[in-house]
Amino acid sequence: MALKKDKQKELAFLELMATRLLQSNSEGGLESAMEAIKEDVVSFQEDTKTVLTPSLVDGDVKFSVIDLNKDFLRVRSPNDEATNLRTRKYGVGIDIKVVKSGDFDHANEHMVRALRALADDLESLPFEINTLKNEDLTSERIKELSPTLDEDESSEGHDVGQEQEDDLVESTDYDSEE
Repeated sequence: MALKKDKQKELAFLELMATRLLQSNSEGGLESAMEAIKEDVVSFQEDTKTVLTPSLVDGDVKFSVIDLNKDFLRVRSPNDEATNLRTRKYGVGIDIKVVKSGDFDHANEHMVRALRALADDLESLPFEINTLKNEDLTSERIKELSPTLDEDESSEGHDVGQEQEDDLVESTDYDSEE
């Protein structure tokens, strides 16, 4: 994201403050440094409609910036046979086929369930998806891609098809989660 010059300077100052706090109190770590400048970070995020994520780069605190100004939610029907939901949330583009005449017509509840299951799948992976090209991520393939994990840890990976079957049986009240 391209920040205005004054906001670029403010971001650089936040990074410098966090780095100095980290260096002066190394026992507290990055979390402690971030807690000390929390109000400034929140103010910056509100002013710029961004999300800042801190990380350590060669001993210095650096923020990755996600621009929320470009987030959107759209419904498009490219033809009479199909309807798509297109969105960008936290900088990630998502395209969902909502309706395909004669095949499926998903209600909001079904899409929510599918997206939550996808989030669970992603959280359980012991590697980053952006490092892969063309993979079918069955539980066996996840184990193959994760040779450093022992058998107990890698069993957390699961076959998405099995989870979908389990969801058909399981009833969930999503209203209570919000």
